[in-house]
Amino acid sequence: CLDPLDVLSPEHVKVLTSLESLFPDGTKHLPSAVSFQAGERLEYIKLVCRQLRSNKVDLRTTVNSAASIFPVGKKTSDRQREVWNGKLVTQAALKPPKPPLLANPSALAELRGTTDQPLRASGRDARVFFDQLSVPEEIRGAFGRPSLKVSELLDPALGEEFTMTLEEVSSYCVSECPLTADSTVVPRCTVWPMGFGWSSFIAHSYMVDCVHEAGYSTSQFLTEEGVQVDDQLPAVAVATDDVTDFRRVPATTHRAALNELDQVFERRGVMSQDEKAYDNTLSCTCLGVELRHGTWLGPKGTRLRDLLLAAEGLERTRQASPLELGSLVGMLSWNDLLSRPLLSCLHCMYGFVRSEPAHEVRKVSAVVLSEIVLNLSLMAFWIVDLSREWLTLLPATDASPSFGFGCSMCTLDLESVKRAAHIAAVGEHHIRLQHSSADAPEIPRAGACHRLPCRARDFRTIFSVKAKRRAHAGALETTAATMGLKRVLRSRRNHNSRLFFCVDAQAIMHALQKGRSSASSTRRGVAHAAAVTLAGDVKVRYGYMPSETNPSDAPSRGVAYLRGCRRKRPNPGPSALDVQINKLRSELAARWALSNSSDYSLFWSARCSSGDSYA
Repeated sequence: CLDPLDVLSPEHVKVLTSLESLFPDGTKHLPSAVSFQAGERLEYIKLVCRQLRSNKVDLRTTVNSAASIFPVGKKTSDRQREVWNGKLVTQAALKPPKPPLLANPSALAELRGTTDQPLRASGRDARVFFDQLSVPEEIRGAFGRPSLKVSELLDPALGEEFTMTLEEVSSYCVSECPLTADSTVVPRCTVWPMGFGWSSFIAHSYMVDCVHEAGYSTSQFLTEEGVQVDDQLPAVAVATDDVTDFRRVPATTHRAALNELDQVFERRGVMSQDEKAYDNTLSCTCLGVELRHGTWLGPKGTRLRDLLLAAEGLERTRQASPLELGSLVGMLSWNDLLSRPLLSCLHCMYGFVRSEPAHEVRKVSAVVLSEIVLNLSLMAFWIVDLSREWLTLLPATDASPSFGFGCSMCTLDLESVKRAAHIAAVGEHHIRLQHSSADAPEIPRAGACHRLPCRARDFRTIFSVKAKRRAHAGALETTAATMGLKRVLRSRRNHNSRLFFCVDAQAIMHALQKGRSSASSTRRGVAHAAAVTLAGDVKVRYGYMPSETNPSDAPSRGVAYLRGCRRKRPNPGPSALDVQINKLRSELAARWALSNSSDYSLFWSARCSSGDSYA
C-alpha cells in the first residue's frame, strides 16, 4: 500500500491521524454494527475472504462506527465494484477540503487546437487506485463494515478457494481473547474506502503530487476555474486516478508524452492499467468528454442517448423523486460545463432537487420540465470548436445609477489579449491601463495587477446611453455587459471566436464567468448575456477593471467626450421652436380643460386676439 500522508500538509496529517480531530463531536451517535442486506450473504462472505487476503480489510471484535456496502455495476463490463456507504460517517467528520487542481469539462474547453496544429492527447489510468492508499491505523476504527461470524469464514460451502482456517482468520484479527467459531468479527477498511468524503481529496492529492514529480508545474494544470495554459506548453488534466496530457506536437512525434509519469509510478509502486494507456492520439475520451480530430470537444454519444430517453420518460410520466431528477440534472450540468452559458437554463430545478425527502416520488412542475427540455434543445452548443481565435478587440463596460450605461473599446495585439485573459483566469486580479499624471489616482486593489500596454485615450466610446428606469446596481452592470456584447457581435466576423471582456464589478464578473446567477437582481441579466454569447458562438473570458481605470466610467455617467464617440457636444437643451411648441401644448390643454369642448376655434381666436406672432 501507498502512504498518502507523505504528500499532505501537516494540518491535514494532524486531522487524519486522530479520531478526535477527524470527528469533533465523536462517533458515539454512529452505528457500531450493521448487517449486510445488499445481496446474497454467501457472496459477501467470499468478498471478505478476498479482501482479507489482499490486505484491503482486517478484522476486529469492535469498531467505533460501521456502514453497509452496496454493489455498483461497471459500465464497460459485466463486473461490479463494491462501495462503502459512508454517508453518515462523512456527515459526522470534518468537511473535507476541495481537491487541489481538479479538472472538469470547462477547463478542457479552454484548450486550443487547429487543423495545422491539432491537439494530441496521452493518458494514464491507475488501477484500483483507492485500494492502494492505506488508512492510518489511528482512525481505522471509524471504517467498519457489516459484521459476520467466524464460522461463516470457515464454512466449506464457500469452496476451496475461499474457505479459511481458524488460524488464518486469527492472523487478520487483533483481539484480547482468542477467536472461536462463534465469535463475531467486524471487517474494517485498511485502505481509503470509496464512499467516504475525504477519500477523493486524498487520492486526488496523491496523484497531483505524482504529476508534479513528473515535471509539470502548477501553471500547466487544467483546473475547474478554467486556467488557460499557453498554447505551446503541454497541459495536464488530473481527475483522481486519471491523468491526461494535451499538447500540440507534430504527427511524427513518437516519444510518449507521459514517460516521466510512468517512471514515477514505477518508483512509487503505483499500479497502472496499461490496457487503458494511449499516446499522442487525436481522438479520445477524457472526463466523460470526447476529443475528436484534435480540434473538437463533444459529449459521449451514449450519454446523449441516456439523457434523451430520460427526458422523454420524464415528460411522459411527469413524476420523479429529487434523487432521480438529481442524477439527470447532474449529467446535464456536467455537459453544460463545455459551454457555461447553458447553465442559465436551469433555476427552479435546483429547488426541486434539494427538496426532502429525497426518495419520495412527486409531481414535476411544468416549469422544471421546461428548463430541462430547453437545456436539451440547446445540446448543439455542447460541441466546442477548439480552433476559435482570440479577437484583438478589448471592450470594457460600466454602469452608473446616476445616468446609465457606457462602453469603450480599443484594439490590442494578440499576445497582449491572451496574456490578460490568462491573468484573469488564474484567480483574484485587476486589470490596469498605462497610467499618466493626468489620470485619476489608482486605488489599491487585492489580487494580481496586470497592466495593459495601452492608455485611456486609446479607447473610443462606443455608446453612452441613459437608463430608462431605476434598477439594482448589479442589474445595471449585467445590462451594460449585454449591450457591449451585442455591439461586438454586430459584425459576423467576430462570431465563433474568443473574447476578453472587462467589467468593473467583481460579483458580476464571477456571475457572468460562471454562466448563471441565483440572485434575483442579476439572474435575468446574466441569462440575457448568456443568450447573446450562445447566439454569437463566442467564448468570453471576463476580467475586472476598477472604476478609476475603466475608460467606460465617464460614458456611464453621461460624459461622452472620449475619442470616437458620436455625441461629441453636450446637449444644448430645447430649441426656441421646441419652447414655443411646448407653450402652445400647455395652453391648449388648459383651454381644453376649461371649455370641455372639442372646438379648437376658441383656442385659436384667443391666440389671434392676443397678437401672438404665430397668428
